[in-house]
Amino acid sequence: MTQLRSRADSLRELQARYEGCTRGAASLVGRPPRAAALLASVLRVPKDLERAVAAALGTRLGQVVVPDTAAAIDAIDWLAKTSGGSATVLPREAERRAAVIVPPGPRLVDRIEIEPPYWALVEALLGHVLLAADLDEALKLWRGADHPVTVVTPRGEAFDPLGAVTGGSEPPLEETLLARARELRELEGAHAASLARLAAEERALAERRARGAEMARGIAAADERLHALDVDLVAAEKDRERPSSRPGRSRRVGWRGRTAPWPGSWSRSTSAERARPPRSPSDARGWGSGRAPSPNGAPGRPRPSINGPRPRCARRRARSACARRERR
Repeated sequence: MTQLRSRADSLRELQARYEGCTRGAASLVGRPPRAAALLASVLRVPKDLERAVAAALGTRLGQVVVPDTAAAIDAIDWLAKTSGGSATVLPREAERRAAVIVPPGPRLVDRIEIEPPYWALVEALLGHVLLAADLDEALKLWRGADHPVTVVTPRGEAFDPLGAVTGGSEPPLEETLLARARELRELEGAHAASLARLAAEERALAERRARGAEMARGIAAADERLHALDVDLVAAEKDRERPSSRPGRSRRVGWRGRTAPWPGSWSRSTSAERARPPRSPSDARGWGSGRAPSPNGAPGRPRPSINGPRPRCARRRARSACARRERR
């Protein structure tokens, strides 16, 4: 973009000095209120036809266009009074203008773009000019025309109504005026397109930044939730690893404040008890009650419990089971 702007500034500087124009034309174009313009600046000529238009119009490309005949007379008087030089002035809306006889064939004026206010003037200047592919075709068109015409080629070769032939290896000097105007238009268009693309990219970047900020807020909230979960997990692990008052299964407070194992362990017997041989009914009497059996069958002293003293309800269940076995 910087190179485009630099090149456009250089072309504007050349155009402001009106390089390639006469001193009188430069004076008129720069005269306030700047109602005059060069003919080359009002034509939109494609690059491949610049040499053909320059061959057809010649020095007219450096002439000055004004609104009407009165403005043309005023411009010439101003040049004479101010010693501003000499110039040829073309009225855009002339009081009288020769009729254009449109010849059959491809016309040059149909291949260029013209600003609407200048259409009548350009039609009067180029309406009778035909476009040929090469010099041989130009000669055929010139010979076959019913009335005098001008035929030009993209290489800058031309036949005028008098039969003069123009051409050669060097381009016309007036071609630089068309090329400068075209390049300046292209650079201005490219610069405008670059600015539009830059604005679109800036809008897209702002949208991406907004989405990025929203995602960052979401990530921060997720991090906070994850940190809270980590804290809860650490606390749960500490609670699980906290040692109990006695190794093994935790105990609870039983009847009359005495500690007892959890209910799931009351009906369980130790491996040593399971390995003992079966006892007689008299031996079994009082076994479930926690008392050692005596020789006469009477309850003896309390048997020490491996898991601590059994609750009263457990002793009752043991006595009831022994009584049922004795009745059987």
